[in-house]
Amino acid sequence: MPDKMIVFMLIRFLHDLATVVWIGGLITMALAVLPAAKGLFGRSPQTRQLVQAVKGRLKVPVYASIVVLVATGALMSRRNPQFSGLFSWGNPYSATLAWKHVLVAAMVIITIVRSLAFGRAAPKAVGPVEGSVSAEAQRESTGPSPKIGEPPVVLPVRDKISMLLLVLNVLLGVVVVLLSALTAVLRAAQHV
Repeated sequence: MPDKMIVFMLIRFLHDLATVVWIGGLITMALAVLPAAKGLFGRSPQTRQLVQAVKGRLKVPVYASIVVLVATGALMSRRNPQFSGLFSWGNPYSATLAWKHVLVAAMVIITIVRSLAFGRAAPKAVGPVEGSVSAEAQRESTGPSPKIGEPPVVLPVRDKISMLLLVLNVLLGVVVVLLSALTAVLRAAQHV
């Protein structure tokens, strides 16, 4: 196998691996970790601790993946003759790639916002907030649902926003993978 092919294979491998780590981590968090934590601990401090611990473990691989994706994506784009520039709309291949880059940029922004604004533990409240469940009721809620006659544990607004951003990033990630498949098809169609 020629050296250029080996180098391109390694670049493609690193790009795909970084995609799997980042988008796979998002999907795993949304579809497995959060539901499992809520099933075991309900909406309790233990759930938040577990989620924060998993997010902490994923932070370095995710940020490393973003850097690898940018570097390998730039190298792969330049190799294709259909590529007419970053955010270029000149042909179907470039337009598809431009949409993919827009979505990846949105995902990076969401990832940074979730990490900076929602990545730390919530500040401890001095007392119960009006309209929320008392601290005692929150401590007692260790199961998936409150006991009969007890008010449900209310998810803090910051947790709801963080979850919505996670779901949005999962959806964007799925579309990015779809657009990657489309660019591969468009690239292959050029050689037919």
